[in-house]
Amino acid sequence: MEIKRYFGLKTSIYCDRCHEEISTDFYALCNDCFLVDSTKLRLHKIQLSYQAKIEGLTCSLCKSRKAKTVLNHVCRSCLSQHDDNTHMGWYINADFEEGTVIYRSCICGDVARITVGVHEKFEYFRVGHKSPTVNSYRCKRITARGQSKCVHEWIILGSDINYQGDRNILKMKDSPALEILGLDNSDIEHLAYGSTRYWCHECGCFYDLSPQKQYLLPKQGYIYD
Repeated sequence: MEIKRYFGLKTSIYCDRCHEEISTDFYALCNDCFLVDSTKLRLHKIQLSYQAKIEGLTCSLCKSRKAKTVLNHVCRSCLSQHDDNTHMGWYINADFEEGTVIYRSCICGDVARITVGVHEKFEYFRVGHKSPTVNSYRCKRITARGQSKCVHEWIILGSDINYQGDRNILKMKDSPALEILGLDNSDIEHLAYGSTRYWCHECGCFYDLSPQKQYLLPKQGYIYD
């Protein structure tokens, strides 16, 4: 149940889990969804349109409208306490087509490979291991991994090279939409030809390179412009 306290003209909303005042956005959950383990819930599962969110009648998780039901309200930190939240960028931040594979590199050097779909798949590549795990874990925030001195052992995590890139790039360079987006030639090449993702399992260096840039992949240290 939503908890409110009135102090003069002010209405305060309190989280139904931690019971602290919610100072920014609050999330509404029906009774069934309120019982879902927050450590198993990823943040991208609870996105709503702004209008639905401010109305406060739609459950953020199951997306069902509950006009005649009193919903529970929770703060962002209590809504999702998944291990992935401790890593930088390990989330699905847009609507991708079924089967799209995206890669997210964290400051700790580990990489998440995410296959988008109804039953999405998360695979985690941890520094020091050549094979991925499907078990999530908390980020250790290890930033000093000796990358500059590492003699890399690259693993290809995935590739979507387009062998009709020459044809694609001619079409793209004539597109005013790409100009509006402010994409330079390097960005357009990336879109036209696709890329290969390289990751060093020894130090965690990660590069997403188009075919024209693969020669830059270093044997040791970083790519320097």
